[in-house]
Amino acid sequence: MSSKKAILLTHDPGGYSVVYPIFQEISKDRAVEMFCLGPSGFLNPLLCNEENSFLSELQIYLEDETIELLVTGTSWGTDVELRAIKMCEQFGVTTVSILDYWSGYVSRFRMQDGSIIYPDFLIVMDDLAYQEAKQDGVPESIMKVLGHPGLDYYISLRKLNDSKIGHPSKSNVLFLSQPIQTVYDSSLGFDEEIVLNDCIRITQEMNVNLHVKFHPKDRHEFIEKYSYLSVNGDMIDLLTNHDLVIGMSTVSLLHAVILNLPTISYQPNLKGQDLCITNKLGLTDPIYITDNFNEVLFNYLYNPNIVENVLESKNLIWLDGMSTIRIARYLKGLSER
Repeated sequence: MSSKKAILLTHDPGGYSVVYPIFQEISKDRAVEMFCLGPSGFLNPLLCNEENSFLSELQIYLEDETIELLVTGTSWGTDVELRAIKMCEQFGVTTVSILDYWSGYVSRFRMQDGSIIYPDFLIVMDDLAYQEAKQDGVPESIMKVLGHPGLDYYISLRKLNDSKIGHPSKSNVLFLSQPIQTVYDSSLGFDEEIVLNDCIRITQEMNVNLHVKFHPKDRHEFIEKYSYLSVNGDMIDLLTNHDLVIGMSTVSLLHAVILNLPTISYQPNLKGQDLCITNKLGLTDPIYITDNFNEVLFNYLYNPNIVENVLESKNLIWLDGMSTIRIARYLKGLSER
């Protein structure tokens, strides 16, 4: 086993969801250190660090030649992971990034000065991500299709607790928010507040309970305005304690589908391409027209046969629950070269 260590780095929650399982796995048999900056630091306070402090520590590791591998997530609105990749590149240290969602492939690697910097290797989830990233301009030579470690735990729960998932009350709806306005402004034709207001109106008409799981990067004023609907806690518990899950394009819609829960992607007046992965894979039926929303919600809440085992009809071999182990083995192979 090498005496040098691997450094793992995340900033956004999505990156944390795919990198942290790798940290847990590879720390079993090698020296490894993980740093959580920004929003990911709120998810794991024990690994939380300040950006400047991390970059200073990384510089020391590089100069002392005690690091052999950097593994990062990808983020929006910051280039700290890219700066770390660039620092490692200057010292000949291997760099790997793990993709967490099927969108913004090239833009994830754009520095604040507009330049593009890629890691030595980019791990993507499936052939769809591979082809879309290639079409977007990501070099084919750096991509490896190895799965999505952030989904492994959900898959294991589905296998263990399939008969226990879901509740008969038919009265609790969960809306999964995203910072659409922050990331896209008005370019999509809708934002999180438009969608939430539609959810509020319709659930009130149906006399059912609406709860909101806010995103760590949601606008503060948006969270404050609708704080009376807020619920917090582990995503697994939140999903399985609700009868219907509504979102726009968050990956947690895929979590809900994996758990065999009624799931809706609602993107009213969508402009441009639909980025929701459950819609792309045919796992959910998207709603783009507000007038259809009421009818669909009623059917999902009160039609006992509406939920089908949609995953069983799809040949998604990467959803086998083995992504974390595959990626850990791949990283070990890089270290042994």
